[in-house]
Amino acid sequence: MSKKPIIFFCDDKVRETENFKERHGKEFEVETIDNFNKFMERLRELIREQKIPDIIITNLSYLKDNYQYKREELEAEGKRLREEIERVNNYLECFYNPGGIKLLEEVRKLKECQNIPFAIYTRLGWLLHAGNDELKKVEENNGEWMRKGEDKMYEESRLHQMLRARNNMLAIKRYTKTTKNMLWIFAGVTLLLALPYAYFTNQDILMVGATIAALLLGVMPLVIEQRIKKEITNL
Repeated sequence: MSKKPIIFFCDDKVRETENFKERHGKEFEVETIDNFNKFMERLRELIREQKIPDIIITNLSYLKDNYQYKREELEAEGKRLREEIERVNNYLECFYNPGGIKLLEEVRKLKECQNIPFAIYTRLGWLLHAGNDELKKVEENNGEWMRKGEDKMYEESRLHQMLRARNNMLAIKRYTKTTKNMLWIFAGVTLLLALPYAYFTNQDILMVGATIAALLLGVMPLVIEQRIKKEITNL
């Protein structure tokens, strides 16, 4: 049985972490945390445990510590004000920090996490921050937006989409590395074959080298293709 992809999910509301794990626990191995301040500590623990996430998802914002007593009031107000985007933005900026975006920037500093899909899980946060520097930070750090409140099918479709994009990117990097290695091998084999053949046949080494190179060029793409297929299968 193949290993499930690992999702590291963070939301400061316990019910959100529980709901997410319940919805996606069968398809994915879901690691959750409900404390933004302990997020990086837990991520480093997962890395040490050799459980590096395949996908990271966090809520966009969390309440400042000195406003925790207003949580219920603000959640009710936020629900009503989602229909009025501009007023919501002006109101919520007084109470919320875009912690998910800050975590994205921190995660990208870790070498092991530079290629992990990282999604901001929010209902309207992408609208609230559209057009400002926060939105640019998500794009610059290869972040994703994932709409909260959608059905299970949509969410799993987005999760698989992020995994495919990650695998394609890794395949391209491996293709580039493999191609460079094959070119060095190609040059070495050409030289190794051309020198003795030209010496014993008294032919021009350039002509011999060009002939061998042409033959190898016909074979090399097939070799590279087979190696790439094998590497993609192992992703």
